[in-house]
Amino acid sequence: MENKFEMGPLQKEWVKTLREHPERQHTRSLGFKDEEGWHLCCLGQLYVLAVGEENALVDGIVACNGDEKVLSGMYLECGLNNNTGSLKGGFYTHKDQSKSWMLSAMNDKGATWPEIADFIEANPSKVFTKAV
Repeated sequence: MENKFEMGPLQKEWVKTLREHPERQHTRSLGFKDEEGWHLCCLGQLYVLAVGEENALVDGIVACNGDEKVLSGMYLECGLNNNTGSLKGGFYTHKDQSKSWMLSAMNDKGATWPEIADFIEANPSKVFTKAV
């Protein structure tokens, strides 16, 4: 059973947003914004919440310290284990029985944002190092 870890306000808002906006889900990069709206991976959504919409975009692309793929230098501020959202002491099993050891792989291999939100809520100490 998961030990008790209380998520912080940013982390709770992230989980809520993953549930409420699955239409934003995008793969293979942090994301972008166009005339149709936001297209983000789960970590891209966390980054947008952490820095604000106006600060997340560089020419329409979500880039964290110049990196469009991972949370370079920002993951510590979000309380994650590393820049790809590695899971500490566990993994996620997909419907096809394949496994992911990081949030970025969960997102890119087909877990929906609501499924990712469920996993985070059930296993916060595997996802986070601290509450923020």
